[in-house]
Amino acid sequence: MAHLAIVSIPTTLPRGDAGSNQYTRRSADRPARLVSTVPDLMVQAHPQPQRCHCKDVWGGQCRAIVSAPEWSHGPHPTMNTRKHIALLWRTAPAVLERLSHDPEEMVRRHVAGNKSAPAAILRLLSRDTEDYVRREVAGNPSSPPAVLRRLSKDKHRDARINVASNQSCPPDLLDILGREDDDVVCWGVASNPSSPTPVLEYLCDSSVRWAKENVAGNPACPPALLEQLSHDPTMAVRKHAAGNRSCPPPILERLSQDAHEQVRCEAARNPSGSPQLLSQLSSSSEWTVRAGVAANPACPADILNYLIRDPHPEVSRAAADNPNLPRATLAMWQLTRQSDRMSFRTR
Repeated sequence: MAHLAIVSIPTTLPRGDAGSNQYTRRSADRPARLVSTVPDLMVQAHPQPQRCHCKDVWGGQCRAIVSAPEWSHGPHPTMNTRKHIALLWRTAPAVLERLSHDPEEMVRRHVAGNKSAPAAILRLLSRDTEDYVRREVAGNPSSPPAVLRRLSKDKHRDARINVASNQSCPPDLLDILGREDDDVVCWGVASNPSSPTPVLEYLCDSSVRWAKENVAGNPACPPALLEQLSHDPTMAVRKHAAGNRSCPPPILERLSQDAHEQVRCEAARNPSGSPQLLSQLSSSSEWTVRAGVAANPACPADILNYLIRDPHPEVSRAAADNPNLPRATLAMWQLTRQSDRMSFRTR
């Protein structure tokens, strides 16, 4: 019976040393990244297959199924090359189908986590004998609902957790998972944006530890429930509510005046904050709050121009790293820092 083997026909592979044509080396123990251009793959039948025993670039055995005629086409893909190909979203379905039968569990795991993998391949890998392969299928948003329903009863706990966190999970299944005895599974449901409002309300009233924190940080949390959680006596719950991008402006403004510093810092980092609120927080007496404003991706340029001159180095550095800072201001700040360092050295 003929066996299938992956044959690599190199097109634009980088140059490397003997026995490792898939990679170039920057140093003796640190290979460079594989180029983005993936070699063309084809499936070919060989009458006398055998295991390859060449050394992979990162150590270990390659273990690809090869035979003598393959070497006339060029080097075959090593395990790390196959893993790289399995991760790419543009990999052809025919190649992913072949890699789903790979003898290496790590290669099949990468295929299972590929969002462009067809439903038929995900159904096949959802019955894989390796727990971590099924776990990746459970977390893949492209997995069909029937696959997620079966994996929600998987013996592997991580698979059930990934199903609960999967945004493609059906609402009725999220309702079932939110009532499980496993707290970690309930956390996945509480933080899932696809969870229905009744499920989130049930988790807030349940005895599940840290369920309120996950619900408060869920972008799908309704405003009425966020209003309730913003008054919670637990600081961590109010902190997650302040960092929620769906937090309404009135609630966010109240949380920016919270008695706890960490809550105010989260409100300062929230991209949903209005320019007026960010301007008010940029004058805070606490440098952590000002640094939160400087790191806010929605911070206006005029506020960043003010914070770049902040006396605290963490605040000015956060403003310099913000992409909204004008280039001219950034260049002037860099010149000033360089001048300060030079004057310090000459002392």
